[in-house]
Amino acid sequence: MSSNGRSIPNIIPPEICGALLPGPGLSVSQFMDFPLQNISPNSVTNSVNITDYLSDSTPDLKLDQKILRNLPLPGRAVLEKIHEHLGHLADLCQQKYRSVQYAHLPQSSRLTKLPVWVFVYWVEVFLLRKHVREPWTNAEEWLRSQRNRFRAGAKRDLCDKASRALLTLPWAGNVHGFSDDSPTAKLATHLSHQWLGSVHMNQQFDMLRRDVIRSIADAKCEIMDTSFFIKLCQVYRERLQKPYHAETPGARRLWRVGEELAAGIQTKVGGAGNINSNHCISYILQIDSTQINFLYSDSFGSEPPNDVAAAFKWWITTHVKYQYLHRKLAIIPQMDSHSCGVLSPNAVAHFVLPENVELVAEKDADEARIALFVRVTTWDLESVSSTCMPQLNSTSEHLT
Repeated sequence: MSSNGRSIPNIIPPEICGALLPGPGLSVSQFMDFPLQNISPNSVTNSVNITDYLSDSTPDLKLDQKILRNLPLPGRAVLEKIHEHLGHLADLCQQKYRSVQYAHLPQSSRLTKLPVWVFVYWVEVFLLRKHVREPWTNAEEWLRSQRNRFRAGAKRDLCDKASRALLTLPWAGNVHGFSDDSPTAKLATHLSHQWLGSVHMNQQFDMLRRDVIRSIADAKCEIMDTSFFIKLCQVYRERLQKPYHAETPGARRLWRVGEELAAGIQTKVGGAGNINSNHCISYILQIDSTQINFLYSDSFGSEPPNDVAAAFKWWITTHVKYQYLHRKLAIIPQMDSHSCGVLSPNAVAHFVLPENVELVAEKDADEARIALFVRVTTWDLESVSSTCMPQLNSTSEHLT
């Protein structure tokens, strides 16, 4: 909660944190029920300066928590400025200001002078509302609307599973068990029509990687995260300035995978990437005894951009000296603006495990998002539980 390395003097007292801020052990559902202070409309506070909230008066010796609990915070625009300028406010407090007042409320509400750490408390509430409460509120509303839209009992049951997951999923901290360490709040994006980002794509590929290993369908298949696509395109663009070889900084994984394909250690590589900054595509590189097959899918039906097509051909033919063929990877066409993050990983999964994974029809993309959310949260909880198993086993040994 600081800017330029400085912070508001004094931390929020533990009794305030415990009573007025949600504890990290709460589930998402419990967090949603926690009474966070309301934020005033911007229209109420848009004419108030940040310094109007500061006073040179001594803060009241006894702080009534009801004030913090009941009085609304400044508007979002003001809170954004406070968050941005906390370091500057720290300097002002060290120079001449000693307390905080509710400048956006009537004069009678300004009589109480609060410690300057109240700014930090306000920012905490603001960030919790903006980055946690708001995404999960939208997710709950979206999930409710989907359940009302679905007619089949199995689809409605799936919505109920997603709702029950919120009863145990912790609101704080990061998702467990995945290669991409991301805040739990980002899972709310699955329950929406927002565009799925790299975090969500990598979660799908982590689960596909585990499915491939467990199915023993193709031990020579490697599923790549989204960074592989980014690195391949980058190395191709910089190939004249930074020649590509085994020791090229940042390209060692790229070289290793290429050499494993050349040696037959791997015969198939698949993954997804982002083009035009807002669209997901998927690819498969398959090597047999005589040729290289580059399979590409775009749910909008487009061919790969010239630079992407050139990058893949340049990279793989650097390692494998076979005939190079370009084919389409089966994918369901996309008619909306948000389903590529589901359809693209699904195309890879269907190609790798055709007997286990069907292509997702666009009309079922919402259902697929909910199923993905349920699976990710299940994996998260299983990963957390597994960390307790050694202790539980030790306890059971004493009991027996």
